[in-house]
Amino acid sequence: MSTIQTPTYTPAWNLPAPVTTGTTIQNFTDPNGEVWVAKNGVNSGMWFRARDALHGIIYRNAAYNMPTAAAIIAYDAVLRDVYGMSTGASNYGFAAPIPGWYLAFAMLQGTCTVANAFIQGSIARNGTFWSSDNEFSALASGGGLLWRTSALLYLAAGDIVNVNAYNANGFAVSGSWMVNRLEFDYMGTG
Repeated sequence: MSTIQTPTYTPAWNLPAPVTTGTTIQNFTDPNGEVWVAKNGVNSGMWFRARDALHGIIYRNAAYNMPTAAAIIAYDAVLRDVYGMSTGASNYGFAAPIPGWYLAFAMLQGTCTVANAFIQGSIARNGTFWSSDNEFSALASGGGLLWRTSALLYLAAGDIVNVNAYNANGFAVSGSWMVNRLEFDYMGTG
């Protein structure tokens, strides 16, 4: 008895030519349903699987105090974002370049200066909250208070993901990608 096998790869001759013009991320879906992306000036415009390529991390580097009411966290540095999905100071997040499922993970660390303090925040899609977590501290002072959350989101191309958070005391935020960041990863079409 023979079996029919479907290849799990895309032969190179099925991919479009490398992208050599424009400034946006181009996408292509192969016959197996795999999404590929390319961008002029990134890896010579060659095509890569979107699941392997679309990943980014932004963080807060400069001195910063947490907002005392819910507000967008102003990330000011890029750790890695090869395809340029981060939005910079326009809204301090990431813009989805193609539709699909994305995993977002965020964390903030502040210097806790009062007992029973908290950090409350959420990951937001186009301004709508998708995850919400609180972190509380019983420390009297001087300790670190770490908040983190994640969300799996189905996004349309152009949707914006960022972080809204606050601390009623305006704690100083630790300036480091290790404890103060937003990660953004394309997971697939679903």
